[in-house]
Amino acid sequence: MTRKIAAVAIILTALVTAALIAAPPVSLQRGGTAQSAPRQNEILWDRWGVPHIFAATDADAFYDYGWAQMNNHANLILRLYGTARGRAAEYWGEPYLDTDKYTRRMGIPQRGQAWVAQQSPAFAPLLKAFVAGVNDYAKEHPSQIAPNMAVVLPITEADILADRKSTRLNSSHSYISYA
Repeated sequence: MTRKIAAVAIILTALVTAALIAAPPVSLQRGGTAQSAPRQNEILWDRWGVPHIFAATDADAFYDYGWAQMNNHANLILRLYGTARGRAAEYWGEPYLDTDKYTRRMGIPQRGQAWVAQQSPAFAPLLKAFVAGVNDYAKEHPSQIAPNMAVVLPITEADILADRKSTRLNSSHSYISYA
């Protein structure tokens, strides 16, 4: 009986794998970043919306990843970056006041600035490329961004680094709302 179950499991796994491989990916040709010579990079989205990035350089890959993140989640990540600045109440109203107070009390926006200065010479250009991808997407596709989220633009390197800390700290406090 266990052999039959194992055989069925193997066959099902093979069928699912074959279906995934046969699914046509969505392709997008992208030009190079400002840091590289123009070339064609490629972003393939699978059926679940996961971007698979093919790029000649690390900077191109980071650029395309920023672009792809905005393509998939522009309004969400803009809200997170605005919150990490400690300015969410200014942008979206009083429900964010407690979050802003906590974010500022913890010094998260200033930490983001300090962390930018602490990046290694190897990583700093990659962070800049990611930010350029985010901002270029916003410029190229303004209709995909909610008007109340566009106020956060342009994004900076400090926003990216501050968001990582802000998300971790704020998620541990039940009184903070991301309405």
